[in-house]
Amino acid sequence: MKLRKRKTTRGEQEDSILNTPRLVLAIIAVSVACGLLYWLVWPYLNSSETRYVVVPYQSPTPAPNTPLPATDLPTTAPTAQPSLAPTEGGPPGDLLPITDDTALRIGTVAQLAGHSNAVSSVAFSPDGELLASGSLDGRVYLWDVASGDERAIYEIDTNRVNSVAFSRDGRLLAAGGNSPSVHLWEVSSDGSFPPLSGPGGAVRSVAFSPSGSLLAAGSDDSNVYLWNTSSGELMATLSGHSSYVTGVAFNADGSILASGSEDDTVRLWKVPGGALLGVLQGHSANVTGLAFSPDGVQLASAGSDRVIRVWNVASRRQVGTLSGHTENANSVAFSPDGSLIVSAGSGIDDNTLRLWDAEALTQVQVLYPDGPTNAIAFSPDGTLLASGGATFLTLWGVPRDSTAGPGESSTLFPTAAPPTLFSDDESVFEAPTAAPTLTREPVDIADDSTVCTLTPRYDEVNTRSGPGTGYEIAGQLRLGDTIEASGWNTDIEGFTWWKLEGDGWVRADVVTWPPVCQTLPRVEP
Repeated sequence: MKLRKRKTTRGEQEDSILNTPRLVLAIIAVSVACGLLYWLVWPYLNSSETRYVVVPYQSPTPAPNTPLPATDLPTTAPTAQPSLAPTEGGPPGDLLPITDDTALRIGTVAQLAGHSNAVSSVAFSPDGELLASGSLDGRVYLWDVASGDERAIYEIDTNRVNSVAFSRDGRLLAAGGNSPSVHLWEVSSDGSFPPLSGPGGAVRSVAFSPSGSLLAAGSDDSNVYLWNTSSGELMATLSGHSSYVTGVAFNADGSILASGSEDDTVRLWKVPGGALLGVLQGHSANVTGLAFSPDGVQLASAGSDRVIRVWNVASRRQVGTLSGHTENANSVAFSPDGSLIVSAGSGIDDNTLRLWDAEALTQVQVLYPDGPTNAIAFSPDGTLLASGGATFLTLWGVPRDSTAGPGESSTLFPTAAPPTLFSDDESVFEAPTAAPTLTREPVDIADDSTVCTLTPRYDEVNTRSGPGTGYEIAGQLRLGDTIEASGWNTDIEGFTWWKLEGDGWVRADVVTWPPVCQTLPRVEP
């Protein structure tokens, strides 16, 4: 650019002469660069074929845009209809009560499948003949405990059931969900009653008083509601919490109602009047579950702070803490004889049920369900413990003819550092179109009790060349096949995989195995 001077009335000023050819060349160059950038980037911004693949550490790297291999989980359920036969011993009637004396002999009795989403709540009927389960699929299943059959299926007007409860006489079943109401059914006729209204938000927890005359519900509007079950009249609204009410529970004589909240506190109320008796403070995160001891002397509360806190109800003081969970503690329950406290945890690293001596406040047993656990409940006679979290329920018990001695355990992995089992891998797989039905029958897979022989749970199960879905498919197993395992390892996502004798790996939650597999060593890929 050249400069020249010109005279004006205000004096001499500088003016510029524009170099037009250079400007044109610059505009052309910028246009070409923008077009090239657009051509390179646009397909990636608008491609519908983009996929995200989780590749385990040291596994082969898939080629770009390679479709994901077939899932290890089936899209069709096994055709066999299993029964509720226990894995050891006779039928459920041949079980011993679960107490601090028998806790080391507890094992899986059965698994009940039917829900299409996670189980959020479980409750036994007072006579122990029925088991209710609520799920995030918006349904309540009613199971016949003796046969394992579905007795009835109820639906609520939301896509989520948060809590279920039976009345003391077993006549009524209540459920709370994401709507601001409580749903009621008459169990004998399967007939429904008009929903109980009053809450200003979702209902997180429901509980009947021991007499059955009152029904309590905790809501997202921070209040606790009390209804008369005979008339459906709203008797009281208990206000004081500053966040969602996540749990409610009556003591044995129905004179005290406890409520837990996401404000990290537990409140004790005098019922039916609703006077506040005290506020229990100690949790450093959300209170997720509550349970009174059978004698009403103690109250246990579970929290997202991973701790179970035990309180003396009369003094309103904390008498102990139960520490062991490494993720959220979701639920808590006392055994009917009061000797045990059971807590449920879920998360990436802690899908466990922990059994504690209620007097000594020490851990006596750890159980490893096939996935996270959201809810637990004891049968009234204490012979069954139900747990739910995945799309199925697990029933635990102690066979009467069990030969396990003191210190021996019938858990899946009673080792110091057990493998972590998961039932689903949503970061890699699309969810199955139908919820798989899990086998409840024991599988007689080998006469030699020293051999770890695996049997597929589903019609088709893929094996991999390494412990992880990023590895190539090495083969396929079908229902009825048997194959031996020589060790185990976990992938980067925390899933447990069995090393197959000869070649290949299979994920632990898609096969069944005998107790001898507990002794297998960890092996490297």
